[in-house]
Amino acid sequence: MLEETITLREAARRLARIRNPKGNNIESSRLLGVMQSGDLKAGFYVMDGMQWIEIPSNYWRDIDSRKFRIGRRHDDQKSGSYAIKGAQFSDQLAVVIHRVLKQSAATSAEHQVGAMRDPLITGLDSAAKSHEVLVRTAEFDDYRRRQGLEEEKTVGSNVGARRKEGWRELCSYMAAYFAAFQRNRAIESLKIDHAKDEILAAAKNGGVADLPKADTIKEQISKAKGLLESDIFKFKI
Repeated sequence: MLEETITLREAARRLARIRNPKGNNIESSRLLGVMQSGDLKAGFYVMDGMQWIEIPSNYWRDIDSRKFRIGRRHDDQKSGSYAIKGAQFSDQLAVVIHRVLKQSAATSAEHQVGAMRDPLITGLDSAAKSHEVLVRTAEFDDYRRRQGLEEEKTVGSNVGARRKEGWRELCSYMAAYFAAFQRNRAIESLKIDHAKDEILAAAKNGGVADLPKADTIKEQISKAKGLLESDIFKFKI
C-alpha cells in the first residue's frame, strides 16, 4: 500500500514552523543538511507510482545548497518542487524492476510472457521520466520525534492551501471509472496517467469546476489502485 508523503518544500516549511509556528518561511538549507547527514530520508515513486526508491544520503552531499531551490516563485507555477531523473538511480531501479518481475511471474504463472513484458516497459519509462522527490510523512514524524522537535499545529492555517471545491464531485467520477474499469479489464492493467486524463476529461465534460491539479489526482489514483490490489477490498461473495 502507498504511504502518505509530503513534498520537500512542505518538509522545509514544517521545519521552519517548528521554530516559528506563525511564520510562513521554509528552511531549505536545514532540510538539505539533514538529508545529507542521513537523519532524514527522501525518495520518489516509480513504476506508475507503485514502487518507492529511497535516495541515498551521498546523493545529497553532492548538491550545493545554492542549487537546492524549492522556494516557490509567483512567475513560475512549476517552481517549489524538486525533480530528478529515474535514470540517475539505475541500480535501485534495476532492483525494483527485478522484484516486480518476480512478483508478476509468481502471480500470473499462466501468462508469464505478458506479465514480464509490462514491468520492463514501465521500468524503462520510469528511467526516462523525471520524478518529484518526496518525504514519507511517517519518516518526517519519526525524525521529528528523534530530534525532540515539537510541531505546533496552527488551527485554520494551511499556509494558503484551500481544498478544491471540485473534489467532492470528482470522487464520484473516480469511483465510477474504477468500477467500469474493474468490470471490463483487470485492475493490474490500469495506467495511472491514462486514468488521470480520462477522469479529468469526464469531470470537465460533466461541468465540474474548481478541479484539483492533475498531479494531485494522479497521486490519489495511484493510492486507490494500491488499495484495490491489497487485501482490504477482497470481499467474500
